[in-house]
Amino acid sequence: NFILPYKVAATESPESWRKSLRERYLPLLQSDSLMHEVACKYVKDETQWFKYSELLTDYSGKISLSNLMKGKHGDCSDMSSIAAYAGRALGLPVAIDYLPQWANYPSGHVWNALILNDSLSVPFLGAESGPGDYLQFIRNESKPAKVFRRMYSNVENSFAMQAEKAHIEDIPAYLQSKRALEVTPLYTPTGTVTLKVDAPDGKPVYLCIFQKGNWQAIAGNFAKNGSVTFENMGRDVVYLPMFYEKHSYQSAGNPILLPLRGDSRSIVANESALQTATLSRKFPLKRERT
Repeated sequence: NFILPYKVAATESPESWRKSLRERYLPLLQSDSLMHEVACKYVKDETQWFKYSELLTDYSGKISLSNLMKGKHGDCSDMSSIAAYAGRALGLPVAIDYLPQWANYPSGHVWNALILNDSLSVPFLGAESGPGDYLQFIRNESKPAKVFRRMYSNVENSFAMQAEKAHIEDIPAYLQSKRALEVTPLYTPTGTVTLKVDAPDGKPVYLCIFQKGNWQAIAGNFAKNGSVTFENMGRDVVYLPMFYEKHSYQSAGNPILLPLRGDSRSIVANESALQTATLSRKFPLKRERT
């Protein structure tokens, strides 16, 4: 999953890259080098020539590795792709982790993780921050609801695989990948949300987060005995339970708040005690935007 695959995205055209990248980065390897030391050297080298840019973010399809090397700029997805390829060329297990959308910000993010063993990995981002220096989650400015790791093989417990077994084809956009391994507890405090639903057994129910005037499913599970449970949900986030059919959402209950501590609770509107509020800020205050 992290060394042998020959491409990082299903839509990417295969290229012969392993030999050239190994020759390019071989000087970073030493007989006594630790994996995180090599990764740090790689990031330091890449910051000299590859720059972050959103100019090609809307490019249709995955940009090939050779074109990224020529263009010398790209977004976080492109930066993580180059780092994954470099790691594979050197025999380093480098994963690509991502979240489709922040719970409090209308965009997603992609980065890398250096796999140290079966239960420990260290986040970083190629051409930006090395292992131990990546502060995206330490600062707690943006809240993750769900975090996934891009695998090469299908993940049996992914929602897409479970939906396929249940012969459900109409799946929300964020949950369509069969190769998404959930790694949310590695990055944020998590909790379990269990709620009552008026739905027959086997009907898919989704927890959604707000997305620019709409809601988008970030987790899914199936109703059983009038209830549904969602595990490993990011805390300090408001979710809306919904059904999804024919590319359309319908409410499945009241909004759910999963606080930093304790159990989840429903948010029920009290129409007899209305209040007036002035919102001076909608998005989190981020250091790079101040």
